[in-house]
Amino acid sequence: MTFEFPTETAGIYGSFAPGTKTLKLPSQTMTFHPSWEDETGRLYIIFSTECNLRCVYCFQNGMRRSNGDLDIGQLHTYIGELQNEIQEIVLFGGEPLLHSNLEIIASVLERFDYLRFIIFTNGNFDREYLDLIDRYSYTIAGITISLDGPREIHNRRRINPRRDSYAAIMENLLALAKLGVNTTVSINVDRSNAGAIHRLFDDILKFASLHTMNYMLNPVKYIQNALTYQDLFDLYFSLKSRYPLKIFLNNRLIDNLSSLFANKPLSRARCNLAKTLVLNIPEGSIFACPQNAATKIGSMTPQGITVDKTPIDHYLSLTRYSNAKCGACDLNYLCPFGCPFIETESDCRNVVELLLQKALDHFELLVDVKELGM
Repeated sequence: MTFEFPTETAGIYGSFAPGTKTLKLPSQTMTFHPSWEDETGRLYIIFSTECNLRCVYCFQNGMRRSNGDLDIGQLHTYIGELQNEIQEIVLFGGEPLLHSNLEIIASVLERFDYLRFIIFTNGNFDREYLDLIDRYSYTIAGITISLDGPREIHNRRRINPRRDSYAAIMENLLALAKLGVNTTVSINVDRSNAGAIHRLFDDILKFASLHTMNYMLNPVKYIQNALTYQDLFDLYFSLKSRYPLKIFLNNRLIDNLSSLFANKPLSRARCNLAKTLVLNIPEGSIFACPQNAATKIGSMTPQGITVDKTPIDHYLSLTRYSNAKCGACDLNYLCPFGCPFIETESDCRNVVELLLQKALDHFELLVDVKELGM
């Protein structure tokens, strides 16, 4: 099957055959031989499931809120047992950057500063954490902050009972920009806020220091109000064509198609399930997916850690496209489906073909056409 893509805005015409990975443009024909990026060993640490926000769509809303009770030395021991399997430590929650977690987070940053750290936060943290981030900026690879729209939209979705959530985030984003920290703004989108994201970007453009940050559209899952893939792609390309910002979409088809045309390694799996360990301190359990307790693969005890990944073999076959149906599909290296916890559409191939055509229709937004000699 071959996909043609007349792109009127850039005057680019061509075709792409995903089976042979051949791209034909007016000036040249290229056949790609993709390589695969190494999966990163990643350790998520859930210090607590407590949070200072009450987000309307949070997948943890049904969980028991708990601070946990763990000796700092014991946590260091657990991480030490796993350090040869990981390259990154992700601070997760709940909300990791609560005042009650400051001492233990500081100790982990100090003890394991030879690893890379990534922080996922709702952005409603105090000055003490900015000081900590500044002190350990050499080991913090990135910080991801959730911001769901302009002030009135964001504050309605991500509720802070004690303060203006949007104002707190903007203040901290400006502070992180001064510190030079690699920051990604994660914009969780569904039908209720998709039409307002452009107003958020209009606000962002008012602050020059925020122009260099990354902006990631992240579809909200597990809800009835979720966007369809088609609507998500339409929103992404509309925003990307309109704003001079680094806008990305959390979607494997977009990522791998862009990487293919740029001769960069592709992601073999839908997610990093095989190389992920999640230490859920409040529960004393270990998961493979930070968003789903059904992936329990071990436990923590005073005697140490036990891990057995065989219970998730079926999940891995889906995320790695190694099951019979996906393995026979010539689009599996681009497919965005495969999450074991979201039902795959029955006409999945037809949907992938539709999304691939949508992406190719915006070819000039996927690749640097100058690098292709156009």
